[in-house]
Amino acid sequence: MANTAYAGKDVFLYASEYTLTGGAYKLVACITDHSLSRSKSEIDASSKCGQAFLVGNDEDECTATIQRLVGAATIGTIGIRELEAAYDAGTLIDWKIADQLIAPAIEDIEFSGQIFSVDSSWGVEDPATSDITIKITGGVTYNL
Repeated sequence: MANTAYAGKDVFLYASEYTLTGGAYKLVACITDHSLSRSKSEIDASSKCGQAFLVGNDEDECTATIQRLVGAATIGTIGIRELEAAYDAGTLIDWKIADQLIAPAIEDIEFSGQIFSVDSSWGVEDPATSDITIKITGGVTYNL
């Protein structure tokens, strides 16, 4: 499978049901887009001797756009309403980015984090959506 491209539509975002309701990972329902951004802060250590910069803390985050649905999410998934409740409660959630939850997987990335923001929009000619930003605490684990 080396050097084989794959479509982003085949990779999903999962939230740990354990931190939300007490069980395994569940698919986040109706995502239209999600991304993982990893960066480190920059510490200015400049002095009269010259410019110097040090690598600081991780500033990793995951963002996702989720369609808003009428009613609760389908059984086996977690919808925006459950995620908004987790945001309100400040719940730390375990997340996974993967194409599937069983091997062999083409992506298997795990991290923990809190939903830091929820931005919702209801455009006249667009589906109603919510953009969430997850601030990652701790590290990001690549399982492949």
